[in-house]
Amino acid sequence: MVRQYGPGAGSIRSVELVTADGRLLQVNEDSHPDLLWGLRGGGGNFGIVTALECTLYPVKEIFGGQVAYPMAQGREVLNAYVQWAKTVPDAMMKALKPSLTGEMQINALGPGSTGPAQTRAAYSQATYLKLVALKDTYDPDNIFRFNHNIPPSSHGEPSRPE
Repeated sequence: MVRQYGPGAGSIRSVELVTADGRLLQVNEDSHPDLLWGLRGGGGNFGIVTALECTLYPVKEIFGGQVAYPMAQGREVLNAYVQWAKTVPDAMMKALKPSLTGEMQINALGPGSTGPAQTRAAYSQATYLKLVALKDTYDPDNIFRFNHNIPPSSHGEPSRPE
């Protein structure tokens, strides 16, 4: 579905959110659009989501799940993906074309000991600074700091890992 409709987070139309200072906000394109942008990709940094409204799409069949492989199998897994990609229908690849850059990037934050520097490195400079500005507005005391934290500017910017 990502290839046809985009990432699931992009389907979020409205969010009911409790902020760090206890306010209940209705967040959508008309009310707090900057915060809606952040909630679509900034993790749990801005409050507690109590309700979501999402765009639904007609789907006859769906397969979903997560598959994880040990790092030692990385070459084998990527080679298998390349072979699979050669056999997929053209319609699937045409749906991907607008986002293809001609290079492969793997950029993920998963569970575990991901510290501030790793979280910082997962975003471009412009995106990260925009997320920090949202954090300054909606969680300046860094109450929501436990899941891939983006600290407010008052806490200083973590350095990028080498």
